[in-house]
Amino acid sequence: MSFWNKENKEEAVKRVELGRNDPCHCGSGKKYKKCCIEKDQTAERKTLDANWEKAAAAAKDKEEKDAKAAKENPTAPNKFSGNSPSVQQKHQKFVPSQVSTPRKSGGG
Repeated sequence: MSFWNKENKEEAVKRVELGRNDPCHCGSGKKYKKCCIEKDQTAERKTLDANWEKAAAAAKDKEEKDAKAAKENPTAPNKFSGNSPSVQQKHQKFVPSQVSTPRKSGGG
């Protein structure tokens, strides 16, 4: 699926319309699945892998920048973040008591 590739929009539209059992786009007269499907899938896979690598590199760079910024500007600890042992609850959680009522008998 080359709809992630923004540069070749015409190519993406052509591939979406092309089915496995349609005649091949290269003009050989064979079915697409017997002729060029593997070649198109490998090219598409290479494009997707390259995009994934770019995205992973960008995410890594962003993470490094965030870590560097956190070291330069440390924030004060928030007293309400997390369950630290120094902060105690004022009230216990409400747990309703279980009431046993007799089973209804008779037809009614």
